[in-house]
Amino acid sequence: MNKNYALKRFGQNFLQDETVLKKIASTLDLKGKNIIEIGPGKGALSKLILQEAKQLVAFEIDYNLCDFLKLEIKNNNFILINEDFLKADLSKYKGYSIMANIPYNITTSILFKIFENNQNFDEIILMVQKEVAERISAIPGSTNYGKLTVSSSHFAEVKKLFDISPKAFFPSPKVTSSIIHIKIKKVKPIIDDTEFLSFVKFCFAMRRKTLINNLKVQKNFDEQKITHFYLENNLNKDVRPQILTLNQYYELFKCFS
Repeated sequence: MNKNYALKRFGQNFLQDETVLKKIASTLDLKGKNIIEIGPGKGALSKLILQEAKQLVAFEIDYNLCDFLKLEIKNNNFILINEDFLKADLSKYKGYSIMANIPYNITTSILFKIFENNQNFDEIILMVQKEVAERISAIPGSTNYGKLTVSSSHFAEVKKLFDISPKAFFPSPKVTSSIIHIKIKKVKPIIDDTEFLSFVKFCFAMRRKTLINNLKVQKNFDEQKITHFYLENNLNKDVRPQILTLNQYYELFKCFS
């Protein structure tokens, strides 16, 4: 296969550092587990996963890479699916974990595809751009804390594990990568996920404005309820959206429900 094939089409950077690959594979106890891999590329991580996992289901959108993988990996536990993960029906993969080096240009879309199907999954290991890793695992009040942080923490506990140098890839990306561990929450508030995520998006619509100014565009804005919320949580009316914790966002959302 031409080394440069598909890189421009799908934004792929192939991880080729064996030490880093083994470090990623060791982030989960793979023994006896069913794993989904998104974008296996040339199968470097796939081979390591298959040494321990019960089954590996790999979604690869590039049919040329699929042809390559069929020749490269001969293992009955390897199920290769030539399909866009974002369009896949994930309902049949209950109890699976995910391990993947995902294209950075569709990171958010992949995250929310996983969150939409959160009841099927347990643990997820993803390689993402370092900037995204810092945003998704940020703490309230920090500059990286935003709608991605709050939305992700609604579904899961997220930790950044370690960084990966651009030199570990071919071709070398212009950014540093990070590995994040996502542990899906088995218990969370009984609220409409779609409505809550939409609400959080409104709250962070204009980060430089106060939270209350962002909230005023909501059709159910009730100043009396909001004032009570602020008093109960000891918040100043000039507070910005990046200050509130996840639980405070739940409380605030109830004021509009």
